[in-house]
Amino acid sequence: MDSSIRFLHTADLHIGRPFTGICELDSLWRERIVNATRSAFDTLCDYAIKNKVDFVLVSGDVFDTVSAEYSSYALFFDGLKRLSHEGIHTYICAGNHDPYSSWKPSFFSESAFIHIMEAKQPSYFVHYRNGQPLCYIAGRSYKTNAWDSIEPIINGLTYQEIKQNACATSSECATCIEENIPAIALVHTSLNKGESQRYAPLKITQLQASGVSYWALGHIHAFECFSNDHGVFAAFPGCLQGGDIGECGDKGFVDVTMPYPQYVPHVTFVPASPLCWEECTLDVTHCETLDAVQQCVEDTCTCSLSQYKSDYLVARVCLTGITPLYKELNSLATRKALREEINRHMAGVLVFELVNKTILEKGDVLAPSHDTFLYYLVQKADALADTPDDVRSTLKAWCEDKDDATIFTSYLDSCTDKELKELISAAKDQVVRNLLYPV
Repeated sequence: MDSSIRFLHTADLHIGRPFTGICELDSLWRERIVNATRSAFDTLCDYAIKNKVDFVLVSGDVFDTVSAEYSSYALFFDGLKRLSHEGIHTYICAGNHDPYSSWKPSFFSESAFIHIMEAKQPSYFVHYRNGQPLCYIAGRSYKTNAWDSIEPIINGLTYQEIKQNACATSSECATCIEENIPAIALVHTSLNKGESQRYAPLKITQLQASGVSYWALGHIHAFECFSNDHGVFAAFPGCLQGGDIGECGDKGFVDVTMPYPQYVPHVTFVPASPLCWEECTLDVTHCETLDAVQQCVEDTCTCSLSQYKSDYLVARVCLTGITPLYKELNSLATRKALREEINRHMAGVLVFELVNKTILEKGDVLAPSHDTFLYYLVQKADALADTPDDVRSTLKAWCEDKDDATIFTSYLDSCTDKELKELISAAKDQVVRNLLYPV
């Protein structure tokens, strides 16, 4: 009998999440965007059934909020019912967006095919195929929307602990304690991505030392695998459907096979998102007319869409270069009209924003002389590389006697060094525009 294992791993569905950063949508695009997550999840369920996988793993953040509505539960559990009818089990751990304490039992029916990891302690299972133990599956959920325990989220999730506890909780597992079957574990973690304790950070060495064959991770919205000398041992599948311009490109899930007898995971990314986001930068130096700019944007977006498996592209296009069209492109009304024409011509593409970063001519930034926050910020730009804290202090001191500078003071208190650098870069661009075309 073939004891190889095949399963799907997904995470970060964020069902119920509002799509942000888009305005003035027509009914067709509104429908496409609202239904994108449902379509992506349907694709996952169809794929699981068609390929007769052993089970599906969901590593947290099924829902976008602790107060998820019934419609979000219905969308998710309707899919799980389809899997259950085909004999496919689903194992779920709750994440920081949908912690275990927020799940509403009155919104769904319990099933022998649906397993939700507890938060107080790890949950352990033996997964069977045709009455024979196939593998161990374990994991742990967040209790609240922040990992508030001093113990690591993977405590109790070494191979020996999983094997011992899974066999102890399974009435059918009298002999599998002797079987050399692999262990798979689910956790929602920021891993070593530099985030705070609230996201249950782990070190990759902790996962490697556990003896677990595959770590099904969630939280990071981009696909990423982690390997050692033996092969892949952990992966983030990324989010199932991108929700904003920060989540560009194809999104989906992973198809994992673990061939007998070594059980080294083979991980394949499967695109599932019907709609992808893209941020394009386009040099329009060679364009002499606005219709040439329009054609250039349309060609760029068509090329971008062809690179993805998604049916639709939602794009923000940043126009750069040196052009006599600067004045026209710097007009909000002109850019809006240009964007509307582009969208009218392209059925599968929505350009939701055109950003003008062109300039009229080359040249150095002139010495700022205006007594505004913008110009003062540019004056301090050169100091940022070495002394960002001094830049903050100097700028806050300038704001003290300005009645309209409260918003800048608040921002300086909360922004990171990277954000401050980006602010100064944007200020430089705007100063150039103001000096070229003073109001």
